[in-house]
Amino acid sequence: MAVDVPAAVAPGKPDIWDVERSGLLGGPALGLAAAVGTVTEGGADATGATTYLVGTPSYVPYGTARMPAPEAGYRMAERVMRAVYDPEVLRAVEAGPLAAIARRITAVQAARLWRRDATPAATGLARLAAVAPRKGGETRELWAEYRRRVPDARDPIVAMRDLWGSVYTWQFIRGDDARLHDLCASMLSLTSAVDFCDAFDDSGAGGHALYLAAASEGLEHLSGGAAALAVREMVAVGGLMVVKDAMASDVAAVEGDADVVPPTPDEYMGARSWDGAIAPYYRVMLASAHYRHVADEQGEFTSAAKCDAIQRALDNIMRYNDVTDAVADYAAHECFNQLLSALSVRGAATATGYGAALAEVTDAALDCECGQPGHDEAAELSMGACLWYLLTPRYQVRRQLSAFTATDATRAAYARCTSSRLLPGADLYAPDWTPLWHPAPPREASDRAARVARRALLPTTNPDRCAAAALTVLTACDAAPDDTAALLSLASGWQTVFDAALADGPAHGTPEAARLQPLVGDFWRQAVLGAGDTVDMDAKLVMDIDEAIRATFTLPAATGHALRRAFFGVTSGAAELTPANPFGRLTDGVGVICA
Repeated sequence: MAVDVPAAVAPGKPDIWDVERSGLLGGPALGLAAAVGTVTEGGADATGATTYLVGTPSYVPYGTARMPAPEAGYRMAERVMRAVYDPEVLRAVEAGPLAAIARRITAVQAARLWRRDATPAATGLARLAAVAPRKGGETRELWAEYRRRVPDARDPIVAMRDLWGSVYTWQFIRGDDARLHDLCASMLSLTSAVDFCDAFDDSGAGGHALYLAAASEGLEHLSGGAAALAVREMVAVGGLMVVKDAMASDVAAVEGDADVVPPTPDEYMGARSWDGAIAPYYRVMLASAHYRHVADEQGEFTSAAKCDAIQRALDNIMRYNDVTDAVADYAAHECFNQLLSALSVRGAATATGYGAALAEVTDAALDCECGQPGHDEAAELSMGACLWYLLTPRYQVRRQLSAFTATDATRAAYARCTSSRLLPGADLYAPDWTPLWHPAPPREASDRAARVARRALLPTTNPDRCAAAALTVLTACDAAPDDTAALLSLASGWQTVFDAALADGPAHGTPEAARLQPLVGDFWRQAVLGAGDTVDMDAKLVMDIDEAIRATFTLPAATGHALRRAFFGVTSGAAELTPANPFGRLTDGVGVICA
């Protein structure tokens, strides 16, 4: 049974780039946030960047034994955390419109999902949660793998810092100095301190003090107006996390209220963006020298407001997270999940095809010819997020699919995924939570091959060689029987596609390309097909890929960019443009089990 969503109650999407305009903070709380920032707050540098390095950080990814904690940076981290938990900040957040949205989401999900017999979706999610691997504690396996690389390492938080750095190096693939990516991740780790410590799904990295140490170099060695603004925004983001988490344990909220009007998708996405720290996360890199052409001086991706294809691609980072966390968020009563919100309002039909639609979002950004700048950059962000959520041990995609296909009762639900086509819009749901995609026959192999080439190559590169190699392996994928052995043999075909993507470019024949090439095959076997049965292999693959990607930032900027684009384009195509698409299988499985 669907819940009516009257259009008259929808005030519109909260501003996703401005704390004050969003209503997240106001009054004295804004002053508390304004009192923090980076240690050094400079103006724009000579390139116009408003995020840039000052001084020389000592941390070396995958090479540091102890976490450095420069004194000034650590003191600033302490000030940020005090501000997050300041009663004035929490009162402002609690009284604001985003907290009101969170209350409505929580009340609706509590009434319609958290009680096992409330709806078919509730019954289905309970079945999946009973067999799903438990989320959390991933620091243990990351630390074990890190110690194999750095035997004298002493601080487990270093393994987490490198993991946070990987999301920046995988999404922001332009530039020639990965120290900037690492320091942005260092600074943003303060949001994880609020989100993880003592939570149901705590990563196991330790208490707040260790996260403050991890954040201290970023706060000390980044400067510029955008970097300082991101720090202030983290106060608001942390406050929202604290207030939202308290709602799930409130008795009235847990009992739920089926009569509460659900937030619209616009309201939801505005609140979800702040809960996910999207503005500070994106702006610190978008304001750097290699991205200022698509952003204003504060690091706002300005063309997203004018092009729905770009906005959809930017938001995919949250959607990939919501797919991988759907069952875990249900179990933890985490309300900010788009799939769960849609399930609570309109039921199982809102899940089937969602994962396939995410792939369409990336390709639609690359196809769009509206004239706004930033389509390739937005697609690169989406492709990097695809791989990160697929590979990161915290989200356990391989292990989830293994658990959900372990019995005859659920195996068929997670077979080959469906295909989708997008309908117009800036989100994936209409105001009444009906999907903005529709089921469709699979695209022809030649069409998907062209899409792999477009993902892997910059617009000025001839796609013929790459597309031909992709057509060969995609045709074989389509013809292969649904057994792992037949599909495993195609790993070398995807490596050939990677080679073809580099054949006419500056990265061809480089040692960095040779290091990445076998990882394409490992990715296909392990991340896409789910081969392997040991826990430690997930941490090993994510670190193998991340170390190899970071090494490419020593190349000239254009060469490194071409190499990284080829890797993420080919691997994201292998993951999303074949019937084995793990995101598509996860969401289609939820659709079947929750029907």
